[in-house]
Amino acid sequence: MWLAEFRHHRLPAHLSNRRGTATIAARHVLLLWMLCSYWQFTVVTSQNFNPTVNTQFGKLRGLRVAVPGEVLKPIDQYLGVPYAAPPIGEKRFMPPEQPSSWSGIKNATHFTPVCPQNIRNTVPEIMMPIWFTYNLDTVANYIQDQNEDCLYLNIYVPTEDDIRDTEARPVMVYIHGGSYMEGTGNMIDGSVLASYGNVIVITLNYRVGAVARTQRENTSWSQKAGVGLKTVTEAVQRWPYGECSKSTKAANPFSESASVRELQAELASACEERDKVTQELKRTPELIESALADVREQFDSEVRQLRQAAERSRGEAQESQAAREEAQQRLQEAHTQLEESSLNLEQLHAQLISQQETSDRALQERVFETEDCCAQQLRVMESTQHGKKRTHQSSAGPVSI
Repeated sequence: MWLAEFRHHRLPAHLSNRRGTATIAARHVLLLWMLCSYWQFTVVTSQNFNPTVNTQFGKLRGLRVAVPGEVLKPIDQYLGVPYAAPPIGEKRFMPPEQPSSWSGIKNATHFTPVCPQNIRNTVPEIMMPIWFTYNLDTVANYIQDQNEDCLYLNIYVPTEDDIRDTEARPVMVYIHGGSYMEGTGNMIDGSVLASYGNVIVITLNYRVGAVARTQRENTSWSQKAGVGLKTVTEAVQRWPYGECSKSTKAANPFSESASVRELQAELASACEERDKVTQELKRTPELIESALADVREQFDSEVRQLRQAAERSRGEAQESQAAREEAQQRLQEAHTQLEESSLNLEQLHAQLISQQETSDRALQERVFETEDCCAQQLRVMESTQHGKKRTHQSSAGPVSI
């Protein structure tokens, strides 16, 4: 019977004295530590070929495998155990999250797909590890089945039955190498090590290639270090102290690649920064008051500037309002003058029309008078002419023929 509960655990000493930058592998291992803290494995059947364990997320069915050798006992393999939610969709470039619980019994008897990668023509072979270039064909067999849903680990549990079972077994976490470009934990079979050393061996897959590079470039330092470390701290603090797990004693990562070194440096850097800040706050509390005073002074200065700017704006607004009112008054006066001018123009037009009508009537009367006078004179002239004609005829007498 074994438990993977992770209590009274401390970071190894070699994780507290190095610096570096955070990586995707860091987050994966941090979640793995959290997983070791949260999960309580209890063997339900230890004599069957398919052992079953209870975890906080659900039941797992593993596989009992014989280890070559006369003195090595069989080991229980739990392959393809999720240690984070699938990093797909909106979670593709985000830090890993806890896995979801499942119902029923989950088969953990086969390796899961590896993270997307390409070992061919990625970099010159001279830049690859020697063991990698010598075994490219072998490696290619392990990475044929690829999927973005690849955050899984493989657990190798010894079944040796002796006095050491009364003590807590150590947990060894192996992080594969590959410079974040390729690799998979599925290549590493921890069966012999687990059986020979009576330790629980864990291998895992983490995001590599373009996805890993994009996430590392788009993730700030606070997300790389603080979030993952905070997750581990909270996971440890939630468990009661004073009890010791029977099955697990410590969880230590080990690898031949730079990923673990960067993880160690990252954790060490975060711890050192936290300790420095804590010590500074304890030794010099006046720094807080000084900082607050500086902030208050800066705030007051900005408030004064804003008030002055507001006063200037208010004065300019008042001047603009006065100018607007004056312009409106002038416009009203001009409108009034225009109305008066229009009225005067209408009156003048009426006077002109009246004068024209008067002139027309006077002219017409004058014409009538002239016509009457001319007609009268014409009649007088005709009458005179007619009289003269008569007189002439009378004086001449009858004409003889």
